[in-house]
Amino acid sequence: RPSSLGGMFVNSNAMYVLALLPEEGRHAKRGMRVEGAVPKDEKWRAFFGFMAVEYTTTATVGSIIDTQLRGKRSSASEAKYVLHVAHTVEDAKAGGYDPTRSDHHVLLWKGCKQPVLVLRFLHFFCEREGLSSTEVQAAREERRVLSLMDGTRATHSAHMNGGSAVLVPSITYF
Repeated sequence: RPSSLGGMFVNSNAMYVLALLPEEGRHAKRGMRVEGAVPKDEKWRAFFGFMAVEYTTTATVGSIIDTQLRGKRSSASEAKYVLHVAHTVEDAKAGGYDPTRSDHHVLLWKGCKQPVLVLRFLHFFCEREGLSSTEVQAAREERRVLSLMDGTRATHSAHMNGGSAVLVPSITYF
């Protein structure tokens, strides 16, 4: 959570992981391929989903949530997905999006000037919300791990092991 984004999305139960699309210079890219797994449902994790956002205005131009990523697969276990994020479906297809595959999904920035992909989590983390102390601890641990993310692959690898690996998927730019 970069300090420069304080107040971008005000919600004390929310955690956000952001990825910006490099669009200028020699590192310019057309989109992102996100491969991950929807975490299994937990009483304390109220929401897991992605938003395509315009950085300068914080306007959400598209979104996809856990139930859409999971499709008809059970919420009791992780469900693998491949999310292609781009300005157009044609760009997404150039990055490997295959609309005939049920595990492939597309999310569009629709021409945003400064496109950002936001992975959003909502957690409940107190016993008065009907959670056991074990559930509160699990929610707090997930939030702690998410707060360690600093955008580097080294940190991602160091903190995303075992069951936590599903939380923040890897991104490949195309």
